[in-house]
Amino acid sequence: MPRGISIANVIDEHNNLLAEYNLLEKENKNLKDKLYKPEQTVIINGEYETKRDVYAWKHGFVVGFFASFIGNYLGIYLSSYL
Repeated sequence: MPRGISIANVIDEHNNLLAEYNLLEKENKNLKDKLYKPEQTVIINGEYETKRDVYAWKHGFVVGFFASFIGNYLGIYLSSYL
């Protein structure tokens, strides 16, 4: 049995390690893409807000408007007929 390591074994091991490194880099990139997805920001009055914040404000405004509208007419109805 030879005492040293052959050059072919070193080259094969180097190629295996390089392939494993490239595979891990791809996996790392995929995980970063899945975990870190920055939301688009919208500039309103010089302040940065995410689209989710803008959606929540608009949705809250619409719901509040209709709640006050229904409450107003419900109050008129109850005060008139009760």
